[in-house]
Amino acid sequence: LDVTDTPPDKPVKAKAGAQTLVVVRRGKELDALHDVCAHQGCSLSEEAKIVGETIECHCHGSRYRLRDGLVVRGPAVFDQPHFEVREAEGKFEVRRTDTR
Repeated sequence: LDVTDTPPDKPVKAKAGAQTLVVVRRGKELDALHDVCAHQGCSLSEEAKIVGETIECHCHGSRYRLRDGLVVRGPAVFDQPHFEVREAEGKFEVRRTDTR
């Protein structure tokens, strides 16, 4: 994914190795979560919406905080895997973080 093509406040699907991610540009920051919702397995990059500092899954309305993947509204009970994002030469690099 070319970070210059990432529109602001819109979920975008990206691949990082074997991982499929949802990436959201908020200002100069890029947030990345695992694309498959921890609740029902729906894609967060397809039809999800940004609500404040969260992304809301279109299947059941679970919301995850973009900066760390924390569940802020159920029915999900598990946090969404989060990835640190770093821009490098117009591309991005990610590393999984541990929210616990």
